[in-house]
Amino acid sequence: PARGLGGVTRALRAGSTEALRFAPDLTLDGPLAALAAAREADLVAVIREGLATVARHARASSASVRVTSDDAIRIEVADDGVGVASNAVESGLENLRQRAESHGGSLTLRRRTPRGTALVWEALLERD
Repeated sequence: PARGLGGVTRALRAGSTEALRFAPDLTLDGPLAALAAAREADLVAVIREGLATVARHARASSASVRVTSDDAIRIEVADDGVGVASNAVESGLENLRQRAESHGGSLTLRRRTPRGTALVWEALLERD
């Protein structure tokens, strides 16, 4: 069973491998052990939805998840897929946007060069 936040994120990574058909890279950087429980729930939701979006839409051959923590928490889910269509509807990501904004943060999608997409979720840090 997964233990602690690192274990949970590794379990999410492992759980997405079948849908993606490859294992995404995972990087955890910063003091994550003391995150408040609400922020842990946000982190899990962002990683789960980000990787599910890659699996459903990106047609990617690789993806990465990077979680960093200092004065804020930042989660980036990036892929090398087909990119974001200019008329893309982000309704599936609205919950993540609301979570970020409720904590003074933001959610952005951006094109990567030469191809792919990065979902970047940021929120002010709250610790227990």
